[in-house]
Amino acid sequence: MTTTRTYKPIESFKPPRIHSTRVVPLWVDGSPAYDYTLSDKKLVFGKRPVNSESGLYLKIINAGYMPIEVEAVYTLYTNTFQLEEEFPRTVKPGQSMEIWVMFKPNESGSFEDDLIVEIGQFEPQTVPLVGSAL
Repeated sequence: MTTTRTYKPIESFKPPRIHSTRVVPLWVDGSPAYDYTLSDKKLVFGKRPVNSESGLYLKIINAGYMPIEVEAVYTLYTNTFQLEEEFPRTVKPGQSMEIWVMFKPNESGSFEDDLIVEIGQFEPQTVPLVGSAL
């Protein structure tokens, strides 16, 4: 039994239409394409005088191979801890951004809050903020 094969010239071949041309790599050379780290797990401002200001940096480091979008960073409970950054901001691979977080107590006592960091497709991260005023 013989089989007859028919060949078409390559010029007449039309590839199927692809609906999406966006390619999002998840891994590059065995490492995550999208990855980041935070410089601190907790920001501790220590004891400060009432009606004073002090600040600490939180650094967001892009440890992946693709840009990440920092969509928002904000405090959750009080305005004793403040930041003056504008979002969204993009952080390129291998680069970082610093966020200046201010502690501005207007009365004596111990203060705690949570700093929420929202980055692209990741779950929001929580960084505890702690300070006290005399």
